[in-house]
Amino acid sequence: MNKKVKSGMIALALAGVIALPMSERIFERFEHLQESYGGGEDEEGESAEWAGASAWRNAVAGAASSDVYNAVMRQVDSRDLSPSYNKNGDALQWTELGPDNIGGRTYAIVVDKDNQSTLYAGAASGGAWKSTNGGSTWKRATVIDGGRANYCVRSMIQTSWGDVYYGTGENSFGSGAQADGNTSNIGRGIFRSKDGGVSYNQLKATDPTRPYANSSDYDYIYTMGETTNGTLLAGTEGGLKMSTDSGNSWTNIAAAKTAGGNSVVRASAMAISPDKRTIFVTLQNRSASNAALIRSQDGGKTWTRVGNNTNNGSVKIDIPLSTLEIAISESDPNVVYLSAAWASFGPDDKRTYHLNNIYRSEDTGSVWSIALKGGSVYLDPFIQDPNGKNPQGHYDNCIGVDPKDPNHVFVGGVHLFEGKKDANSTIFQWKQGASLSGNFTSKYIHADKHRIVFDSKSTPNVIYVGSDGGIAKSSNFQSKTSESSWSRLNYGYSVTQFYSVDGGFEDINLAIGGAQDNGTMKVSKSGITLQNGDEINGGDGAYCAVSKIDPRIYIVSSQYGNAERGLNGDNFTTIYGDNDTRDKNTG
Repeated sequence: MNKKVKSGMIALALAGVIALPMSERIFERFEHLQESYGGGEDEEGESAEWAGASAWRNAVAGAASSDVYNAVMRQVDSRDLSPSYNKNGDALQWTELGPDNIGGRTYAIVVDKDNQSTLYAGAASGGAWKSTNGGSTWKRATVIDGGRANYCVRSMIQTSWGDVYYGTGENSFGSGAQADGNTSNIGRGIFRSKDGGVSYNQLKATDPTRPYANSSDYDYIYTMGETTNGTLLAGTEGGLKMSTDSGNSWTNIAAAKTAGGNSVVRASAMAISPDKRTIFVTLQNRSASNAALIRSQDGGKTWTRVGNNTNNGSVKIDIPLSTLEIAISESDPNVVYLSAAWASFGPDDKRTYHLNNIYRSEDTGSVWSIALKGGSVYLDPFIQDPNGKNPQGHYDNCIGVDPKDPNHVFVGGVHLFEGKKDANSTIFQWKQGASLSGNFTSKYIHADKHRIVFDSKSTPNVIYVGSDGGIAKSSNFQSKTSESSWSRLNYGYSVTQFYSVDGGFEDINLAIGGAQDNGTMKVSKSGITLQNGDEINGGDGAYCAVSKIDPRIYIVSSQYGNAERGLNGDNFTTIYGDNDTRDKNTG
């Protein structure tokens, strides 16, 4: 689901004291520790238990000095896992624990232009990755820009000359007044690889002058593309930008700053035709109350607004929207699709993000029709269930067209929807293209899709889907006789996001973490690679802890404020939450 957090479970135990009265052994152990570290009352007659607990915590976990803490955070920020030392000569040696079998929120997938077995990918946490065997295994790219690395990858392209670029930062389109409270991962501009995605350097012209201050156009790079003559485009928080020198310098495209008088700033999505001459860019203002679609048919030299009139019977599409995503057919570039999520207000004055419509044009965007009309709780890829709960088109919205069939389209949200029509028909037939249940079946793709990419050069063609669960692949999506089957490509793709982690008190190889949309994960030097993770509790994992009194006891939590207690990662029971009938004020 739509949570933004930091990534990577590394060997750092966040120590804390959790006393849970579950056995006589725990009581005995705690009483002994209390006596040793100052239980009872002080001279003023007040309880000294807190002081004793604090002293005990420092004794068993150590009191980290600010110097150690700062050294740790410098390493985490730069993803430097090599040995380093603080001023006291204490070594800070890091070991990555995983999980390397789960995946995480993936925004970017690129198929190499010369070798279909080579893939590039980027995730909201974990950085840029490369596979040379079709996604069977992955290797993280190196960022060689000391202290300036950013591992929140939002967009990625490979140019005609082979360089690979990724843009950083993700912004919740629902942020601001009356939104859903999601936060943002601020980026550090654009990074470029000249060695085939093995290593990247930051493009200095895109480095925010005030890093992490949320004040730069380059804090969020939503989309990138290449047009004619090697010109690069970047959709940023400050509109659409252009570079004619491989990204060393950038200029604003004035037509993308405002559209039709709207205070449109953000350039959030882009589609470019195979000949690189026709370009569509979607624009929004930062409150997501206005949106616009602009088009260039000369490689980006001139721009016009489209979809804002009803000429020739066209459907008007300039309505308040939260997100617009667009795709051009590879086999017939005249055919264009637009997936529109609608920002409206419910009875509690909270925004909802249902499907507005799936639009279709057969003349490169001049005249539009509706391929899927919004308003149904059963035909809405952004709704979690037919009850209409928590639609989130502001968070997961992507679209792609079958490279061989302009009448076959995929739309990703919480679900993956698949639409088809006959060449002589105007009616699309829609169905779910994958299942959200049956975790290990061939019909399953993890919820919350963010990217749809096709490989049209392989035989058969391949579709890749990036989601909160990593990367999924199908090679039979064009079959006329069978349903699409899916495989997951997450082996070694270590990009799982974590809200919090805690380490084992008596087992240095044990760590648990609350993972974004992947439950509470446990790693304990097990599995084939010794970095495999197991999901011990579902939902959006949140804060968690291993008891420092009895290390068999885990406390986990999830979205909506639920907390549970379990033994050795099993048999969890609610101690606080929707199913807890106790008085919340008294515990």
